[in-house]
Amino acid sequence: MAKTLLLLGIESSCDETGVALVALRGDALPELLAHALYSQIDMHQAYGGVVPELASRDHIRRVLPLTQQVLREAGFIGFRVRHHGTVARIEVPPADIARLAAMAASLAPKIRAAGYTYVALDLDGYRTGSLNAVLKKKAEG
Repeated sequence: MAKTLLLLGIESSCDETGVALVALRGDALPELLAHALYSQIDMHQAYGGVVPELASRDHIRRVLPLTQQVLREAGFIGFRVRHHGTVARIEVPPADIARLAAMAASLAPKIRAAGYTYVALDLDGYRTGSLNAVLKKKAEG
């Protein structure tokens, strides 16, 4: 049986942001597992055309929610993608870490192309309240 490669594609044209998850299995045709698209047409109509600065800011704002939507539709449960300035941090349950890490070659460059310098997979896995621990340390510190 051929190994399955999961490929996450992120596209940002001048007026759309799209995310898709595709399964590649040997010589079989690629299988689209999930996809999401956000159009900026309404935002740009007020200006009579695409405004690059507005478009680039909106791409960054939209890519993480779209990525979360696609991962959810593909069967990842209990995960999140966090925005930390230039870092996109992904948390999945510990049982899914290896599955998501297998997507690193396609995932990281696409997220970086959306405006992030770094893409991190949280090796502690998804857990509720993890941000509270950081806030508590800051309050005590």
